[in-house]
Amino acid sequence: MTTDDLLAAAQDLAQRYPRADLIKNSVGNLVVVDEDGQSVAYLDLSTGEIDTF
Repeated sequence: MTTDDLLAAAQDLAQRYPRADLIKNSVGNLVVVDEDGQSVAYLDLSTGEIDTF
């Protein structure tokens, strides 16, 4: 997955969860956290995989 693909996926998640935050976790991957503090998606930058919950 390219950087552009990851950016597009992150933008899609931002539209689905407009009050969510995108944070970088301790190992450098991105986590989408909704307004209640729950993780709603995980973007693994080493493999390019995106998991949504």
